[in-house]
Amino acid sequence: MKEGAQVTNAIISIPSEIATLENLRVLKMRANRITGIPDTLSALKDLREFDLNENPLPKIPPEILDRSSDPQRIINFLVEIQRSDRLLRLNEAKLILVGQGSVGKTSLSKRIMEGTFDSDESKTDGIAINRWKLAERGQDDLQINIWDFGGQEIMHSTHQFFLTKRSLYVVVIDARQGEHENRLEYWLKMVESFGAASPTIVVINKLDQHALEINRRGLLKKYPFVVNFLAVSCKTGFGIEELRRALNTNLRKLEHLSDIMPNSWSKIKGLLGDMKQDYISFESYRNLCRTHGLSEEKNQDYLIDLLHDLGIVVNFREDIRLRNTNVLNPEWVTQGVYKLLNSYSLFNSKGVLSVDAMGDILDGTRYPKDCHLFLINLMEKFELCFEMEDSNHREYLIPDLLQKEEPALNWDYEGSLGFQFHYDVLPASIVLRLIVKLNHLILQKTYWRSGAMFSEGQNLALVKSDEEEGVIYIWVGGPKDNRRYFLEVIRQARRSINRSIPKLRVAEKVPFRSVVVDYQHLLALESMGERVFVPEGLKQKADVKALLKAIDPRAEDWDDEARSNDSTKLRQGSTEGTVFISYSHKDHRQLMRLRAHLAPLEREYGLEVWDDQQIKVGSRWRDEIERALERASVAVLLVSADFLASEFIVTNELPAILSRQHKLGLSVMPLIIKPCRFGKDKALSAFQAVNDPARPVSDLSASKQEAFYAKIAADIEGRLQRRFQNDIAVSRSWSLRDAARKFLTGWAKSN
Repeated sequence: MKEGAQVTNAIISIPSEIATLENLRVLKMRANRITGIPDTLSALKDLREFDLNENPLPKIPPEILDRSSDPQRIINFLVEIQRSDRLLRLNEAKLILVGQGSVGKTSLSKRIMEGTFDSDESKTDGIAINRWKLAERGQDDLQINIWDFGGQEIMHSTHQFFLTKRSLYVVVIDARQGEHENRLEYWLKMVESFGAASPTIVVINKLDQHALEINRRGLLKKYPFVVNFLAVSCKTGFGIEELRRALNTNLRKLEHLSDIMPNSWSKIKGLLGDMKQDYISFESYRNLCRTHGLSEEKNQDYLIDLLHDLGIVVNFREDIRLRNTNVLNPEWVTQGVYKLLNSYSLFNSKGVLSVDAMGDILDGTRYPKDCHLFLINLMEKFELCFEMEDSNHREYLIPDLLQKEEPALNWDYEGSLGFQFHYDVLPASIVLRLIVKLNHLILQKTYWRSGAMFSEGQNLALVKSDEEEGVIYIWVGGPKDNRRYFLEVIRQARRSINRSIPKLRVAEKVPFRSVVVDYQHLLALESMGERVFVPEGLKQKADVKALLKAIDPRAEDWDDEARSNDSTKLRQGSTEGTVFISYSHKDHRQLMRLRAHLAPLEREYGLEVWDDQQIKVGSRWRDEIERALERASVAVLLVSADFLASEFIVTNELPAILSRQHKLGLSVMPLIIKPCRFGKDKALSAFQAVNDPARPVSDLSASKQEAFYAKIAADIEGRLQRRFQNDIAVSRSWSLRDAARKFLTGWAKSN
């Protein structure tokens, strides 16, 4: 056999009796001759891995084949395909136009679809969505949903709602302006992060007015998903035919176009696309599916995710706040949000949105009162606004509408602890989302478009960004012993935001005298045992540990004599170490305090601390939570009245945690952080609280709260070390068994 040849096995069918193996976890049948599966496999509810690759089966969409997905998705999809009397190809895609305001995106869209040009074309408010049938001789017709994004700065933060995969992107720039003015790299970075590096065409518009040279080779090296650079003039029509050919070629290369759909799926897709309502409840969607023969809920969920990616509908069912509304008309939600963001009354009120005033801003016929909360929850989900203190859900602040001018501040910059984040491209939304995420710490409403002041105990922090320089600056003042802990809270919030924009490149910098030092470089020096170094740009030496101890809570334990053998082994070994934190979003402040105390364990041991802030935009919440629990060795519950009131926690997280505790010995630590009915609540009756429910954390002084969280971190570290020692013991016992087995085997042969 030639090297690299594929080995094909002879299995042609899966016996239906295999479904009787109730505890089956893994089923691998790669590279066989299987053409179908028995319906009975749906009974294997505990199946964790099902490998059917390299079999002559119908093409399974990549989202379903993903190894991390629920194998039941594969089973249900194949069963649905087998039941269908007719299979259709998808042949539908999403084309997204992005770029700065006034670069000609709308004119380009109309030139492509209609061949027309209007020199007085009005700007796009929000997003315009058009359907375009791409017909080419000898090829199947394609249905293209063109999304034309408004380029006004106020709208950039909301684009993350709708930048999806399964799309072809067109980044439009103005030939009369340079790369910097067009913010070309900013838009490419947004496609890379939110659009999963989907194929992208860069279009240089208005060529009739100016010729623009750009660094194509350099851009292709940084953004290899760019497939074309094309110059056009919407006014004269120059380059439009070449662009149409490029669109046709690249749209037809999208892998999902060849995905097959059962006849029932295609009918449901068509009905949703043609319905006149702006939105229906998710239960109504399920009823529609059941009526047309799609009964499996997992397949209903997959179909709605697919339609969301295609731009046919908008749906955020994975968020507990939004799951009851399935938005059918994407323009309904985009126009509603943008109507609020562009409201003159909101601009006058400096970004304060009153729920009672929404009826004056929105058309009451299209946006009745019962949908106002949905729009607010949507903006909260994407960290566009936060509820103002003591407003009882009646007032929200939208930082994107704050004044640009920084207030007069009497701040001692020289006497503060400084830290910086340097981005290659800094979206304005980063600091705006930071204001939202840390809104509970804002000092006396001291905030503006690019910064804010925060307080924690006696410590104050000033955070502001310079978008042109690509830097977020932090200064922390007040008692020196607590500065680094407060800084860690801010750094943790910033890390959480960056996880949702994974492709952003950022470097952490530590100011020292007149220069800044790379934080990762300091860590590398410390790990090598270097005590001093000369920073670039200076002629005097700097103390490595002194710099680290000033900013990092864990640095106190970095002296060589404090590093125990167990800690070193635990840090180097595989700990199966995830701490899963279950909490209510109302208790975000307590979450951040706990995470600050766990940060040293993250760095020292490679521990993963997981909470729902790690879930990326567009991900499936329930799947992400299940995967995190599978990795977890400790689950921490931040228990409060809001925690107990959360339907999602009680019906989804707690049963899964209890199951893992019984089956796999998951350590569960309920922390009573606020007064609540812990002892009387049935959902928590199986768990023993860490602290006295009659004396919750909120009743403690600030210093005692810090001591409590420090004790919890030490307890978790102890549990991890004990688990590590147990793993060593198990490993040794298996070694003894292997030796015994070999001895007995040899003895039997010789006798």
